[in-house]
Amino acid sequence: MKTPTEITAILTDIAHKELGIETLLPRGRDHHDFHDVGVVGLSHALELAFVAGVESVAGNASADAAKASMAMTTTTTAAHKARRIGHEAGLVHDEHMFLQTAAAAMLAAAATGALDLNQLAREELASRGCDATGKWVGFKRA
Repeated sequence: MKTPTEITAILTDIAHKELGIETLLPRGRDHHDFHDVGVVGLSHALELAFVAGVESVAGNASADAAKASMAMTTTTTAAHKARRIGHEAGLVHDEHMFLQTAAAAMLAAAATGALDLNQLAREELASRGCDATGKWVGFKRA
């Protein structure tokens, strides 16, 4: 069984990696102590915490069974893949999850190459005065 210090370290690691929350210790400032998190990220963080708890109490065999049970019941497989892809691209939190609300026709057009999302992104950044890296350069240079 894990010590309270080990449990806190595990939960803090999950909160940091999955939700972008630096610490679980209160810091006395609303902008540090309150966070907007998406339900997909929260769900995944809770699943990881659950598995860590099972591992802590019952060992790896029970944790594997818990993971298998969650895999059968979860409906967020695609969201988890999107989250992983977003993290690999350097995005934090749920910045990439806007695709979940996109119309299927738009997603299909992008998937087949009929819609160039790269070009749309460049045009949107320019309309905000930003270069291709998202850095403000002014409207004339963008």
